[in-house]
Amino acid sequence: MTVDQRVSGPQEPPVRAPRRFAATLFPEPATAADPRHWPVWLAVLLGGGLYLAWRTPGVGAWDTVWAEDGANFLNDAANRSVVDAITNTLNGYFGVYNRLVAEVVTTFPVSWWAVVNTLLAVGSTLGLAAIVYQCSAGFLPHRALRLFVAAPVVLQWVANGEAVNNNATLQFPMLYALFWILLAVPRGRFGRIGAPVAAGLIALTTTLAVVFVPLALVRAAVRRDRSGIATAATLVGAIAIQLVALASGKADRGDIGGTRLDLTWIGKSVFERLLPQSFFGERWIAHPVAAVPNHPWLIAAALVPLLAAGVVALLRFRRSPAEGPSIPLAALALLHAVGLYSAELIVLGRVPNRYLVAPSMLIVVAVVALLKPRAGARLAGWAPLAAVGALLAVTSIANYRVDHQTRTPLTPSWSAQVDAGRSGCRADPSAFEAILLSGPRGAPYGQVHIPCDRLR
Repeated sequence: MTVDQRVSGPQEPPVRAPRRFAATLFPEPATAADPRHWPVWLAVLLGGGLYLAWRTPGVGAWDTVWAEDGANFLNDAANRSVVDAITNTLNGYFGVYNRLVAEVVTTFPVSWWAVVNTLLAVGSTLGLAAIVYQCSAGFLPHRALRLFVAAPVVLQWVANGEAVNNNATLQFPMLYALFWILLAVPRGRFGRIGAPVAAGLIALTTTLAVVFVPLALVRAAVRRDRSGIATAATLVGAIAIQLVALASGKADRGDIGGTRLDLTWIGKSVFERLLPQSFFGERWIAHPVAAVPNHPWLIAAALVPLLAAGVVALLRFRRSPAEGPSIPLAALALLHAVGLYSAELIVLGRVPNRYLVAPSMLIVVAVVALLKPRAGARLAGWAPLAAVGALLAVTSIANYRVDHQTRTPLTPSWSAQVDAGRSGCRADPSAFEAILLSGPRGAPYGQVHIPCDRLR
């Protein structure tokens, strides 16, 4: 035994590089969830539900069914077998979760469909926020930080008019939740089983989940835990199903967009559209498919939070490399924000605001990661993050209720239509169906065919 060993005792075996890499990119949560906090978070979720309840202008979400929710999902659930409805494709992909929701909705009387559809959309949104909160514990052990990255799922300010309180657009916050599911290291059996199931379901709902396949494969390779391997396998398998359906002609993209690969244009769109809406929302930005904001100075202003966060992170990292900012999380979030947005632009050519939902949330994650205070930091250490929180709070309030050019003025009352359809079916015994609207009459996403047997 050497003198050093006698003085210091047995030495810990060195941690191998792959294990250090795994712990850096996919850290385990420091502590398990405390059951005593569940009442508090249930109250938070209830508050989030109330926040969402009246966000939709016009007739409102509780008495309308919008776009694909009616003309595709509810229409198919009401007129096809369960298997045929769930395996039917839309715009080139399966929307399995959306169709499962529609199957539940159509078990209720037709007059309840708008309310139940909205309840399930709100409940799903809150569930996704809860998933993000729980899955972010490894990188963000402080509850305030986890709440900061979960809140955008509910507050969502980039596409209120077309994405809030809507079943079809749940795919976008699902992509954001998938990012966190792939980073999380579940401690309990529920998480280890739930992660692969959730990843597979999300990938069967939106083909855009393909962007996260490399992250899933890296997670499976470096951690080599059963949950990570199962999650990667279900994600890849579900994406394969989507791509095979598209390649075989089972799924048809129709005329939803055209492929455009122009890196200069994509980079310009990131700076002129994604960043401004990530921090300032849709109300102060131009038409949903426009490339340039109403106010050009917003482009420069949108760079301030990101650049300032980078400077603060650099100063903190130089002072204390082991604590403070989470550089790996910031890098992963930015990489996937730009990657997802770029993929959307390439595949569709140009995208409506709803496609900015997940990338904008990932931009916020990058800022939170860079401004993450060190453990035990005083109030001053939280000041930069509080400033960003104040900005996003103002943005959320400004974008709480935003009129959509089609949804707000042209989607009629569901209950009034059900009453009229019921009267028509009863007045004409030979009538086979009533047509209700989930959007403008004559638009492909605007008609729901309800069998008169369900109305008489």
